[in-house]
Amino acid sequence: ASSAASLRPSDNEALAIDRSLQGDDHPTVGIDRLNLANILSVRGAPQLALQELEQARAILVAAEIPERDYLGELLTARAAAQTALGRHSEALATLHEARTHALDHPDPPPQELGLIDLAIGAEMLATGEREAGLARATEGLTRVLAGRAATHPQALTARANLAALLTRAGRADEAATRLTEILRDAETTHLDPHALAELRLTLADTLLATGDCDQARAAAAAAAAPLRADDPLRARAEALLSAQGPQRCR
Repeated sequence: ASSAASLRPSDNEALAIDRSLQGDDHPTVGIDRLNLANILSVRGAPQLALQELEQARAILVAAEIPERDYLGELLTARAAAQTALGRHSEALATLHEARTHALDHPDPPPQELGLIDLAIGAEMLATGEREAGLARATEGLTRVLAGRAATHPQALTARANLAALLTRAGRADEAATRLTEILRDAETTHLDPHALAELRLTLADTLLATGDCDQARAAAAAAAAPLRADDPLRARAEALLSAQGPQRCR
């Protein structure tokens, strides 16, 4: 299916309504395009997301909307799309710009800086700076936990992101231990079912990397169960279920 086919009719409904009522250049349309870009990235259409972000920024700049009202979110969304396209050096530069922007505000929340640092660490790892990237990401998680309880959804996601980086760095056994603890914490909260499924998929990826295919299969199946048939996470779970060759298993 094409990237555009992964969109649901409701995804760009707000944009269509506001364009018809306000016109193409209204600031509300710019914010709608920013929101749509975030959806496009999640749905696996990062190139389209970048196009929406450029249009959003052009509208908001022309309307003289203060950068503090939108730039941080726009830069973070741009970096996510660049990462999805494999453009890691560009994403790293965008994230450094986002961090500079955050520091322009008085007393930025520690979790905001922490999430950016986690993302910077991931891009450093992707560009070959393994130990420095893990150190930066670990600092990021420390900042997130300074602003959020360990069981807050934002903190759970940050903890899982660091665990995923440990897997990529060849420390899958350590990551699996961390993710098991994270899932235990998540199951005691009212975490969004989609976010819980994503955590289970991260655990499945990690268990597969350790060679524990039975547990990886169980985690992937549990992740897939509540998801819609057209959800990209379900496709990822099904790919995990079918990708477990005996040569990778204990």
